[in-house]
Amino acid sequence: MARKKAIERYETLEEAVNRARELNNVIKLTGGLSSGTYDYCIKIHRKNGKRSYSVEKSDEAFKDKKMKKSEVKGRTKEIIEMRTQGLSYDKIAEEIGTHTSIVYELCKEETAGL
Repeated sequence: MARKKAIERYETLEEAVNRARELNNVIKLTGGLSSGTYDYCIKIHRKNGKRSYSVEKSDEAFKDKKMKKSEVKGRTKEIIEMRTQGLSYDKIAEEIGTHTSIVYELCKEETAGL
């Protein structure tokens, strides 16, 4: 796993959150927040009872993020093909980058529809 590198340090959580949102291209809209990236995160440091916060960048932040069901749904035929080749749900989920439960659910939906 790639080591995260601290970019900036802040004394308050609010400052760190605002900077991380700015770096991740998260914009405040009237209906809430826009979606952005997961390239920057906040880490809490504790020393002698005091807290400080740092904004860190990780090259593998996006790789660690699992895909949602809606993102995987277009690959159902590929999942079914892998399953017929004898691959386990865990292995298929690892290959695709999603959760095992989503792979299982898509397989069951597809076989119920046949």
